[in-house]
Amino acid sequence: MKHGVLVILLGMFTPVFAWNAEGHRIMTQIAYNHMTPTAKARFQVAHPVLDKHKKPPSFVEASVWFDTLRRKDAHTLRAMHYVDIPFSADGTQAPKSKSMNGLVAFNQSRELLLKNQGSSLERVFALRILMHVVGDLHQPLHAATRISRTYPDGDAGGNAVRLPSNKIAKNLHAYWDRGGGALLYASDVRHPEIRVRRRAFDFEDAWPCKPEFVDKDPVHWLAESHTLAISEAYAITHKNFSTGAYQKIVSHTSEKRLALAGCRLAAVLNEIDAHLSCVVL
Repeated sequence: MKHGVLVILLGMFTPVFAWNAEGHRIMTQIAYNHMTPTAKARFQVAHPVLDKHKKPPSFVEASVWFDTLRRKDAHTLRAMHYVDIPFSADGTQAPKSKSMNGLVAFNQSRELLLKNQGSSLERVFALRILMHVVGDLHQPLHAATRISRTYPDGDAGGNAVRLPSNKIAKNLHAYWDRGGGALLYASDVRHPEIRVRRRAFDFEDAWPCKPEFVDKDPVHWLAESHTLAISEAYAITHKNFSTGAYQKIVSHTSEKRLALAGCRLAAVLNEIDAHLSCVVL
């Protein structure tokens, strides 16, 4: 994590979004369920450093923090949530890729944590970014942008694709952020943490954290997401949307991707903790 990135993060007021907050909470709860006791202890106690003047969030709630930042010019910040891998719908040439993206943000954050570099504040920033971005990189429309004559710079991962009237979202990207409705819920303000734990267990029951899913390479996650963006997300038609078939695909894939992201986040954090536990200070 460069100090310049930290400066960018400290002065924001334009929101940016990925999986909605419910999705990130479920993903992080799944990760917590698979973390070692020492990793849980290490990464839970880190958060008060960033919240000295208010009650620090729980480990699960901390994963939502990166979407709450605000800034007038948030282009660099937004780019840290995704990797818009272009594909052309009509042969239009792809634009130059951005120097900052979700993969860079993840790698910088992991490197800072592994090397135990920077101040305690910077390390907590890095931890929260890493916790969040792992989820983002598993969202198919955070790994693709469709290039065309209409959108020569890309459609911003489906943000420019307007949808027919529905109760979930106005554009394609937001529809996937909300899991086709699977990540929307009836309000339960008294016990939201119980709801998240229950939903995390439901996701895990459907897609257990098997050894073959423990892939810690974000390049592989991106490749999976990009393939799904083309084969599923952009395969929307008037017919499959109007019949509800598309919604079923989005809900199923979103839940599976969040289960995988939780499993893999746990593996990444366990690896960092094991490395730091072996370092002789």
